[in-house]
Amino acid sequence: MGGDKIYMGPLRGFTERPFRDAYAEFFSGVDVVLAPFIPLVTVDYINPSRLRDILPNNERIPLIPQVIGNSASQIIQMAEVLKSYAYEEINWNLGCPMPKITKKKRGSGLLLYPEEIHTLLSQVFENIDIRFSLKTRTGFQDTSLFSELADVFCQFPLASLTVHTRTGSQMYSGTADKEFLLPYLEKFSNTELIYNGDIFSVEDFETLKNLMPSISSWMIGRGLIRNPFLGEEIKTGEKKFNRNRFFSFHKMLNENVAKTSTSEKTHLNRMKGYWTQFRFLFNDRETIKNRILRAQSVKDFLVAAEEIIKNSGLQEH
Repeated sequence: MGGDKIYMGPLRGFTERPFRDAYAEFFSGVDVVLAPFIPLVTVDYINPSRLRDILPNNERIPLIPQVIGNSASQIIQMAEVLKSYAYEEINWNLGCPMPKITKKKRGSGLLLYPEEIHTLLSQVFENIDIRFSLKTRTGFQDTSLFSELADVFCQFPLASLTVHTRTGSQMYSGTADKEFLLPYLEKFSNTELIYNGDIFSVEDFETLKNLMPSISSWMIGRGLIRNPFLGEEIKTGEKKFNRNRFFSFHKMLNENVAKTSTSEKTHLNRMKGYWTQFRFLFNDRETIKNRILRAQSVKDFLVAAEEIIKNSGLQEH
């Protein structure tokens, strides 16, 4: 397990810099972070303010910027800008399942059009000199086109290929298909293949590793929010939860969110959002959720959060 590579998956509203900085201060186990996507638009000049989540390029855990769009020229333009800020890789989001994204033929919505993906990748690889990777799903409505998509992906020297083993239409419901990649392992043997989907515990990881021992790269999204110790637990095979460490992490996260929020209401809502996931660390998660949601001020929220962290019973992960 120690030789496996763990990526922190991109989750908008969760894994922006306030979380990443606090995570890097108190936890280990993650080798690379994939940043939440930057929407691409047609502009003559990319204002650095659009890149505020990834600038300056000085994070303690290596960070790969991610973009979302369906225009080769926009990807090429952004790749040039990112290179100017000393980034060595750009990741293309072909997996976002949100309807407001997919209806514009972006994210997983573009998976219905393998030929367009091939044309775009051809243009991109002819015009960039930065590493290029992509993150995808098993399809949009169903998995019927994945074989054709796999043939497309294999034609290009991708830095890595991450596959979240759900379809776009599944969103985050149901369960990821743990066996989906088995028929494709040989096809992708020359590419860094990253498995993504439903890794919430050491046991989940071990099940997948036993199923696909040839895979050594794993992306974890919600699992690392629910249990920030998970990377360390996977690397060591030991439970790592420590109340004092989690409390210190939570304190720094709250301070970081406060600094980047425009109002107390925004600050409070962002922290409540984190607790939709943190509650899975503890017993009686529904009661915890209700206690957090009832808080009407940051002060009330912090009183409730501190009491939960210090006194609530722990879930077995």
